[in-house]
Amino acid sequence: MTDSLAEIIRNELMPREAGVREVSARRFTPVFAEGDPAETLYFLTSGLVKLYHRSPDGKEVIFHVVSAGEIFGEEVIEDDARRGCSAEVLQDAVCLPIPRSTFLEFADTHPGFWQAFSLALIGRERGLCRKVEMLCLREVESRILFYLRDLAGRLRTNGQEADFEIPLTQSELANLIGATRETTSTTLNSLARNGQIKLGRRMIIVPALSDNESQEDAPIHTATSA
Repeated sequence: MTDSLAEIIRNELMPREAGVREVSARRFTPVFAEGDPAETLYFLTSGLVKLYHRSPDGKEVIFHVVSAGEIFGEEVIEDDARRGCSAEVLQDAVCLPIPRSTFLEFADTHPGFWQAFSLALIGRERGLCRKVEMLCLREVESRILFYLRDLAGRLRTNGQEADFEIPLTQSELANLIGATRETTSTTLNSLARNGQIKLGRRMIIVPALSDNESQEDAPIHTATSA
């Protein structure tokens, strides 16, 4: 998500549209299901939301983890569209549901909105391309470290000194990186034996990054449930 689109939504759409209100949701709360009518665009103020597909036999793949400042549910721009995936709260969240009619009216009357919106979608597309690249060319360990660093970087605030707590189970991490739970668990155990990670319960803990340190270069210690 580009900062410009987030700023437009926070500073102009929210104050202007009196009927649009933020809502809070706890972890595991479904936002919408694949195949539902696409009648609402969502802007995430805080927390995390996963966009995923679950097959009839229960297998799941996570396409993207939405973080604060991002939109999701962008199918609303198409007439009579339906959701292409499901969305569920991954970390306690606050989001802004924007009805389709409100969104389109605001977008059509706000100079520069569609350009900012398009840039946000281009960023999402690049992320999906990177995910395909990781699936095809990188080993499981590299994928694990990449996505943990990515999430830590997106959750980080300037000057943050505390560790990052990322609420992913081993199964959710496997669904995100495109590996089986067994392979993910084996890799995590190997990293733990080497002293690179710590295994705990229902949480991934990433050490805080310094202001001059990128998430690509930072060491990682994790704790995650079985």
